[in-house]
Amino acid sequence: FTLFHLGNDLNLVMDPHELHGLIIHSLAILFDLSGAGLLLRDPKGGGALVVQSWYGPREWGPAGLRADPSRGLFERMVEEHRAVRSTDPLEIQASGLGEAAHSVHLFPLHFGERIQGCILVVNTPLEEEDVRMIQAFCNQAVTAIQNVELRRRLESRILDITRLGLLSSEVGETRKMNDLFQLILNRSTEIVKAEQASLMLLDEATRELTIKACRGLSEKVARRLRIPVGEGIAGKVVERGEPILVEDVERDPRVGRKKLMRYKTKSFISIPLMLDGRPIGVLNISDKVTGEVFNEDDLKIIRIFASQAAVALERTELYQRSKEMEQVLITDHLTGLLNRRYFFERTTEEIARAQRHSHPLSLMMIDVDDFKWYNDRNGHLAGDDALRSLAAVIRDTIRNIDFVARYGGEEFTVVLPQTSKREAILIGERLRKEVERFYFPYEENQPLGQFTISIGLASYPEDARDLKGLIEAADQAMYRAKRSGKNRLSLFRKASG
Repeated sequence: FTLFHLGNDLNLVMDPHELHGLIIHSLAILFDLSGAGLLLRDPKGGGALVVQSWYGPREWGPAGLRADPSRGLFERMVEEHRAVRSTDPLEIQASGLGEAAHSVHLFPLHFGERIQGCILVVNTPLEEEDVRMIQAFCNQAVTAIQNVELRRRLESRILDITRLGLLSSEVGETRKMNDLFQLILNRSTEIVKAEQASLMLLDEATRELTIKACRGLSEKVARRLRIPVGEGIAGKVVERGEPILVEDVERDPRVGRKKLMRYKTKSFISIPLMLDGRPIGVLNISDKVTGEVFNEDDLKIIRIFASQAAVALERTELYQRSKEMEQVLITDHLTGLLNRRYFFERTTEEIARAQRHSHPLSLMMIDVDDFKWYNDRNGHLAGDDALRSLAAVIRDTIRNIDFVARYGGEEFTVVLPQTSKREAILIGERLRKEVERFYFPYEENQPLGQFTISIGLASYPEDARDLKGLIEAADQAMYRAKRSGKNRLSLFRKASG
């Protein structure tokens, strides 16, 4: 009756360490045991039975005991699936117990069909009735241990799912590919509490996996590593599109190799990143921080995360491609500057902003002096090189808030937001002198003896109030600079009368 109520009390304990201690100390008191211990399978793998709680002199069954289920009395208990007893010193010592232990009882703890632990009783004579009652209590203890473990796993799963939702949102919002690689790696290791990991993506052209982010592996080595599809663990995972959960790398027939020195444990997860039923990469995770083996719960939660990571990778790749396409559409292919079409869009927006906030805005039209002469004398390739160099000089000279576009041929335009005509004159003169100082090949053959530009300047609102008027005004000023001898800046002047 006491054991029945004690068994019910065990189910009320929430902490596993407290439960283990209650099981052993309750048995020790009820049956006047001299020494007793609770042993469970090592959560870090390997199959050893490890002491979780001990009562009695340490030399009889030290707290650090790791019992091998394939040796001595433990082997007999596992093979016979029942409580066993021994007073044979050789068998007791073969079981890993000290010489001070002269009699031993082992009571198996059955978790389903497997023996996952036992109650060890040392140097205590037990009647048959005591043996039956302790074995019955073992069944209640197993239920309590499983309940605590289930509660712990449920709480952990709820926490993981909550965190997974937050992580998925974080991953989904990342738009830079390299940042996303590192974020996926960091968050995947956090979810399953791992120390080492690598994220590999499949190159469809070469059919090889390359490492995009890693932890625990030299970046120099990672950059050179290429794994063909079908080779190695990761290569097989991406080929089959199925994950691998390994508890012991040395015993798993799918792997069959010795643990590498750089890994602390023998357990790892290798999971494919799937998109629309096709693998696009592999996520490899190893070395739990706690030293435990990875389990099915770890695999389930990381598979959910991996599926979301794969979608995020595709979304980010598409985003980057769209940005690249957008850049192509707005960029001049020769100089890398903004093109004429985008210049009109952007400048229209800037003029509207200037109107709303009553800010000035200035615009410069720039033309290369005697560019036809330069092209005819030196060839179109040299002319293209000169335009690229000029674009770089303009870009390096103007301010961050300004923007430059290739207007057409050898003409360029610079828009200066929030800039009065007086301020724009200083910037324009500085630009003209920078071009004058810059060395362009063959410039000594130019009519002016060097490669130069003419600049026309107009400002909003004093010279024009819309884009068309502003361009016409700057263009007129630029042609005045040409007529006045070139290599100079001219301002727009309204016709008198």
